[in-house]
Amino acid sequence: MALEELISNLRESSASLFFALVIFFLIPTAIGALILRKAVSMFNKGVYAEEQDVRMPSLFKAMGILFIATFICYIVWFISGYVSQSYFLLSPEELRSGYILLLMIPPVVIGFFAYSGVVCWLMSVTYGTGMLIVLNDYIVRFVILLILGGISFVLDGIRLSLS
Repeated sequence: MALEELISNLRESSASLFFALVIFFLIPTAIGALILRKAVSMFNKGVYAEEQDVRMPSLFKAMGILFIATFICYIVWFISGYVSQSYFLLSPEELRSGYILLLMIPPVVIGFFAYSGVVCWLMSVTYGTGMLIVLNDYIVRFVILLILGGISFVLDGIRLSLS
């Protein structure tokens, strides 16, 4: 009886682990890979196209690039966030009042250069080209965030007008 229970619990936990893997890893990585592919497309169509035509990565290669870049950027963000936290020496009250944005500036800047390096390394392009591709990636992400923020703003306005 205990063995059957263990197998049943293992099936349930493996199904929930698979679900969590799909929701928290594969879907965001695939979305990020599509954004990276759009950034490469924007680079190839942009004014810099005379310099070099970058080959469009496949979806799975773009997912791999994004996975490695995310892993490296998290390490860089953690280290630079720790260093900037110890440099600024902000109290917990200051962190809650909005000064935490000061702590986010160095990791984002250093993460940009790290992401550019990963793109340069895995897509076999120059570092400047990698920076332009990552800049296009950031622009696409910013536009998506603006659209989602606008939708949230409108929905919140509707909610407040109905209450």
